[in-house]
Amino acid sequence: MTESKYSEKYIQLEQAIAALEAQRVILGNAVVNPAIAGLQIQLAEFEEDHIPQTLKQVTVLFADITGFTTISERMDAEQICDMMDSVWKQLDAIILEHGGMIDKHLGDGVMAFGGQKRPGRMTLNAPSSLHWRCKKLCQISI
Repeated sequence: MTESKYSEKYIQLEQAIAALEAQRVILGNAVVNPAIAGLQIQLAEFEEDHIPQTLKQVTVLFADITGFTTISERMDAEQICDMMDSVWKQLDAIILEHGGMIDKHLGDGVMAFGGQKRPGRMTLNAPSSLHWRCKKLCQISI
């Protein structure tokens, strides 16, 4: 559909909704509400079908602690929680410093994204910086 036909169809749906609203006093809610609901569904589907598609380059980072199971077998639950809290505080700060967004923590792992809102913000050296600092953190924590 061309841009002008898209605009015409969109405008027609909006005008139909406005016309029904103007007739609410005469027709009543029992008639107007279902008619408007149907038009709003059409409008929403129409908008959804005509959202411009764009491709963006993003960085997805998955990081976890190598040997975590072995490390955790030598610690009690409180020590593990304290260690992981310390690790997450510092790793989350590194991710944020590089413009990333933390999606979730999964056990001893983290999943983060970068570049989706601010292109190019999560730089290529973020993973190597994370690796180096994680290695340092784990050596200190154990």
